[in-house]
Amino acid sequence: MTDTQKWSLLSPTIVVATRMKELRQRRGWTAADLADRCAALGMPELNRSVIANIESHRRKYVSVDECLTLAYALDVAPIHLLIPTAVDPNVDRTEYKVTPDRMLPIELARSWFRGDWATGGTDARIYHSEVPKEEFVPPRLSDEDVARRGEDVVKHRELVERLRPKEG
Repeated sequence: MTDTQKWSLLSPTIVVATRMKELRQRRGWTAADLADRCAALGMPELNRSVIANIESHRRKYVSVDECLTLAYALDVAPIHLLIPTAVDPNVDRTEYKVTPDRMLPIELARSWFRGDWATGGTDARIYHSEVPKEEFVPPRLSDEDVARRGEDVVKHRELVERLRPKEG
């Protein structure tokens, strides 16, 4: 199976493996360099051999602890290690595997991971209820929504004015 074919599967572990190799190479680091950084962050078990096995897809999983350590060592947000930042034009898939039997378009997967989008069938009020108050940012209204709300306000004011008891 070629790298392009593996990348097209877009499973989380394959994406992490592919992204960590890309980022490591972009920085001019060897697998040993990355392993040294991971050891300095308290994870010596992410040694050169383990990193090579992850990158070559011989290792079929990456733990959450390992993923966070790798993201920290590579100086990227975990989302950029877990979910592709863009779709490779040579890849025939534009979906990311979020569960063994659920795929999402990459853009939606990234939005879901950031907590900006609730998956279909989810009550957005419940989904966003776990956001700490100080972090909550209400969704931005489109220009159409703003215009529609403006029209609604005008209609409401006209109705209130008509229903208001006349003085005199």
